[in-house]
Amino acid sequence: DINAGMLNLALFLTYSMVMAIQDDACDEHNTQIVSGKFPVSNACGQYGLSYQDIRCTAVDKDKECPLDPNQSFSAVTRALYDRAPQPFKCAPKSQYPVTGYWDDRRIEENHQTAFSNELGRTDVEGCCWWGRGVLREVTRGRCSFGKMNYYIGKRAAEDGRPSLYPNVDFCEFPEAICASEFSNELRWVSGMFQWVMDVQPYNRNG
Repeated sequence: DINAGMLNLALFLTYSMVMAIQDDACDEHNTQIVSGKFPVSNACGQYGLSYQDIRCTAVDKDKECPLDPNQSFSAVTRALYDRAPQPFKCAPKSQYPVTGYWDDRRIEENHQTAFSNELGRTDVEGCCWWGRGVLREVTRGRCSFGKMNYYIGKRAAEDGRPSLYPNVDFCEFPEAICASEFSNELRWVSGMFQWVMDVQPYNRNG
């Protein structure tokens, strides 16, 4: 009914405010300190998560994005405070054989020696799956972007199904959410998509 619909929308907007709107960002930030520094390889995952390993269950296996070690691009937003780490990046080892850490004194990334994230990564190859959009702590990993591509992106169009963004390949370029001609709306659409797919169907009784 309409009251349930309004409550659902209010919950979505409230959650979005907490997760993203308050700091006016689209991309996930480098926030985890390891041994006193911010590893550049936090792009691969923070707080015990490996984003490229957030994959779909067997039922949706065909929808997840493939892992492409040659992808190379950077995020477009970062934290707003002075001397905040640079935006996340992903790139093959041929471009960055090893990655270091953010040097907040020199205000630059230091790649002279390898510096690992919590899970031991010292590179950013295949690490293009950080969070994006108003629900960036949810919209991350190969499954999330793969489902978006399957239902509303280029994969849907290629399969002959209706697509909101037939020319946007969320697997090839997940940063489209933050850095494309549709980014202003995709920041919200990606969040609402995740909300509809994962939050609304939740049943606490299983």
